[in-house]
Amino acid sequence: PTPTACTVTATSSIGGSIVPSGQVALALGATNSFTYSPAQWFHVNSVLVDGVPVATPGVYTFTNAVIDHTIMAQFAPDLASSNTPKWWLAQANPDWTNDFNAAETNDADGDGLFTWQEYITGTDPTNHESALCINIAFGNGSSVITLPTITPRPLYGGLKRYYGLQETTNLRTGPWMGIEEWTNIQAAGQTILCSNPVVATNVFFSGKAWLGP
Repeated sequence: PTPTACTVTATSSIGGSIVPSGQVALALGATNSFTYSPAQWFHVNSVLVDGVPVATPGVYTFTNAVIDHTIMAQFAPDLASSNTPKWWLAQANPDWTNDFNAAETNDADGDGLFTWQEYITGTDPTNHESALCINIAFGNGSSVITLPTITPRPLYGGLKRYYGLQETTNLRTGPWMGIEEWTNIQAAGQTILCSNPVVATNVFFSGKAWLGP
């Protein structure tokens, strides 16, 4: 039998919506518009129709549709000046929406980290007891690394938090070198057992945190 309808599959990333969404049936030759809009503190990053980028005026219209199509609206967070998502800052303290850039570069809870650093570490920028603390204990050929026992605040877009350790024998001039066994650790509130590397005399350690895919 001759098809009497086609389907437009409409999807969106987090940070916004598309209407209508899902599997949308259209009569052959019909016209239908799809409206996409970002949530607060987000913006439209791109719109793909059948996998090809199109202009992003907020509405895309399929005209005289006779075959199946897809449309995907992708959103991205608005960022403050040091790349902290504005939605994250607003969630932490609604008053910070008055000046995102100032909020991002302060230390509201007095724990020694700026707000943008707390986004990276996953700590709560409004609670001084929520701080990145990496403890190391050596002994019996192994080491115990205790990462933060907090529940990390959320990220966006599939990014992950990584923790790691560096070492140097010269605290003043470095260089700081990453320790292979203690890099790219994805953990929070966990205890990780690592083999104990050869420890030279007068070695100093530092912890770090970063974001990545």
